Amino acid sequence: MRFYEGIKTHWQNFFLTGVICLSWGSFRTFWVQFKRRHDIASSKIASPLILRITAIFHEDYALESTIVHENLTQFGREQGIQIQVEFVLLQTFEILSFKAVKFLDGEKTAVLLSPEIFRRFGSDENASAFLLDVQSVSPIVVVFVDGEGWTEAAVESSFRCVVVNSLEFYVMMMESLDASVVGGGKEWVKRIEMMHLRPKILVAVEGCGRRISPWKDMFHGAGLKPVQLSRFAEFHAECLLAKSQVRGFHVAKREAELVLCWHERAMVATSAWRC
Repeated sequence: MRFYEGIKTHWQNFFLTGVICLSWGSFRTFWVQFKRRHDIASSKIASPLILRITAIFHEDYALESTIVHENLTQFGREQGIQIQVEFVLLQTFEILSFKAVKFLDGEKTAVLLSPEIFRRFGSDENASAFLLDVQSVSPIVVVFVDGEGWTEAAVESSFRCVVVNSLEFYVMMMESLDASVVGGGKEWVKRIEMMHLRPKILVAVEGCGRRISPWKDMFHGAGLKPVQLSRFAEFHAECLLAKSQVRGFHVAKREAELVLCWHERAMVATSAWRC
């Protein structure tokens, strides 16, 4: 959470609830910051660090959730950190909302969201009600990871334009994956295409005709305030990107967002919000 200025907390007990199923790659990026903050404060903290993660997942991805659980718990053991992972079925969460999630007194809570959750609601009214539920759990920060750069333009576009924009976006995503292949990385790319991109494309096609306000408008309407990016955030993102040594990727700052781009086209935008 050092990505953002002004987010200051102790890290003995931290709870991350994600209304998306966490991917291993995104978690490792989060972990670098989480562990660094803990190391800095370790001399002042007597109790062990505990990270609890609750992720919302669709029943079709039960196998993937098991793999994620095993990877996270093993990674925690290697680092000497206690990681507790729980999963809640999406169908259950749609009925009970955050009542389906276990919260403990004294924990600091962060909520991780993606565009997919808003498509599930199907209307501005339902999405606004959900954001009220988010605020009711009093998170220290709400992190929004927008990996669907075509959705913002889709609100005012025709059905045809939505299809074309989404097609161009996912072609760009696949081109960037192909460019990232090193040595025997083709199997790795295939897994990403089948386990990550394919489900997102199917969901995008199914929801192509739905109309819902841009998520930023709904955030502002619910009273959420963007947290300004720190210079450290940009510097750290650039350092991580430099390690990949793949031409075509770059990091850009867009208002209160940090954006990963491929040849000037936005791929993933991350922002943080306060309730």
